[in-house]
Amino acid sequence: MNMHCSFLNTSSYLYNASTTVKRRRAEMGVGLMMHSSFTVFNYKKSNPVCKTFSSKPCFLRQHFPSPKIRCKKRNFLFFAISSRKNASLGSFYMVFVIRVSSDGSKERDLKQTDFDFGIERVFFKGRDRNSMAKSSLDKSLYIVLVFPLFVLLHDSLCVASSKSNEQAEALLKWKASLPLKNQSSLTSWIVPPNNATILEPCTWDGIYCKDGSVSRISLANSGIVGTLHEFPFSSLRNLAYLYLSSNKLYGSIPSQVSQLTKLIYLDLSYNQLSGNIPPEIGLLTHLEGLELGYNGLNGSITQEVGKLKSLKELSLFSNNLEGPIPTFLENCSNMTYLDLHNNLLTGSIPPTFGKLKRLTMISLSKNQISGPIPKSLGGLTKLTHLLLHSNHLSGSIPKELGNLFSLVYLELDKNKLNGSVPGSIGKLKSLGEMRLNDNRLSGLIPPEFGSITDLWHLDLSSNKFGYPIPQELGNLINLIYLSLSNNLLIGDIPSSISGLKNVENLNLSHNKLSGGIPESFSGMPKLSSIDVSYNKLQGPIPYSKAIEDAGFKALRGNEKLCGDIEGLQSCRIDDSIDVEHSYTFTFNKFIVILLPLLGVLLLVFAVTGIFIIRRKRKKDPQA
Repeated sequence: MNMHCSFLNTSSYLYNASTTVKRRRAEMGVGLMMHSSFTVFNYKKSNPVCKTFSSKPCFLRQHFPSPKIRCKKRNFLFFAISSRKNASLGSFYMVFVIRVSSDGSKERDLKQTDFDFGIERVFFKGRDRNSMAKSSLDKSLYIVLVFPLFVLLHDSLCVASSKSNEQAEALLKWKASLPLKNQSSLTSWIVPPNNATILEPCTWDGIYCKDGSVSRISLANSGIVGTLHEFPFSSLRNLAYLYLSSNKLYGSIPSQVSQLTKLIYLDLSYNQLSGNIPPEIGLLTHLEGLELGYNGLNGSITQEVGKLKSLKELSLFSNNLEGPIPTFLENCSNMTYLDLHNNLLTGSIPPTFGKLKRLTMISLSKNQISGPIPKSLGGLTKLTHLLLHSNHLSGSIPKELGNLFSLVYLELDKNKLNGSVPGSIGKLKSLGEMRLNDNRLSGLIPPEFGSITDLWHLDLSSNKFGYPIPQELGNLINLIYLSLSNNLLIGDIPSSISGLKNVENLNLSHNKLSGGIPESFSGMPKLSSIDVSYNKLQGPIPYSKAIEDAGFKALRGNEKLCGDIEGLQSCRIDDSIDVEHSYTFTFNKFIVILLPLLGVLLLVFAVTGIFIIRRKRKKDPQA
């Protein structure tokens, strides 16, 4: 039986119990048998605790070998009263074994005393066990020591049992309301035999208790189908954690959720819930985590959420929430995680978000947010994720974002941002993924980007960047993905690009790049996808497996490229190729072709010369 004992939970309760027992002893004229106050203890820890009688090795069998005790049974609880330096008895323990039977049966393995109130045995252990066994402790002394404390314990057990029964019955009622009766995850939620007097919800799957009361329900991904309309909110006043994510719950979130006044975490994400977020949720003053993402909730975000001063995580993503981003979220000063992505939110990003100094993540992507990116976001120095993509944001990227030294993910893509990218972004040494694609950004790609050496993903495609590609990008040794396509880049492809030894995907297409493809591309071992199409490149293509695999599709739109790729023209020796990067290749090819020709010509000249000389000798024998 998994039962916790709230009646031994505080030191003040124990003090009152011990003083009550001492007072009773004094009133009945019984001499002081114990030198110190009673202390309930556990053999592993010194804090007050009530231990389920199922430990192995059994506590009593370990310390008291004589009693016959079934250690396999789980329906005994024990607590111990200890004392030190007793003049007559020495150091000893008193252990009270309390019978708590789930089916009403009485265990007879312990030698039962004459007490009728459920204490099976009082054991003593001292330095002199034989002398203690011979001690004549009369029953009146037992009663004086035990009865006042047991009355408290008995009442508490009854309260815990009553509370447990009430919660069990309420949970069974909710289970019965679910359309699919044989919920596989709720098979342990059953009514015990008819002769049982105590229900045991704390032993059910997904149910966890503290002090005999349900404190956590964890039934995520349990295949539960149904609504929350019959959920026993009013019976679970001590519930602190409710995890029902990844099920098939539908209908609205009942306003009765406000009755869970001790709730710390509520996770109803990945269900099929609909309707508005109930304003009563603002009454959950202890709430630290609210996860309602991936449902069908609609309406606006209730302003009552702003009353949740303890809130740390707010996740409402992938719903149909409308209206502006609430400014009252600035009141949630403990917020660390804010995820509102994939909704229908409008308006601008509140500059007051800059007050939420503990934020590590902001995700507002896939909404209809407009206006500029607030400069105040640059003060969120703990931020690791800034995800604002797929909105209608305009204006320039504020240079203050260069102060986000903890930032790992910067996603500003698919907006209407314009102007140049501030070089201060190059100070973000922790940055791993930067997406600025599909905007209206222009000017030079900041050379400072080359100092973000932890960067593994850089996408600047579909903008209006001009000027040559900075040589400094070749310093990004950890880069795996690089896309500069659909811009206005000019000049040669820098040979430093070949320093990207880990790059797998390289896209330079749809620009105005000229010159040749660097021969050093053949030294990029992990390159698996390349696209340089629709530029002004010319000359022979270097050998590269990535180019060979990509074929003509990755090279088309460059009129003067040549090579052994189907769709390209073959390279000819008389092609007038004014490309510095292809000079070595052309010269080598020229030498290979010219030397044999020269050899043939020399041979012809030699044969011709010999023939002429011999003819002259025949005509002039004297010569």
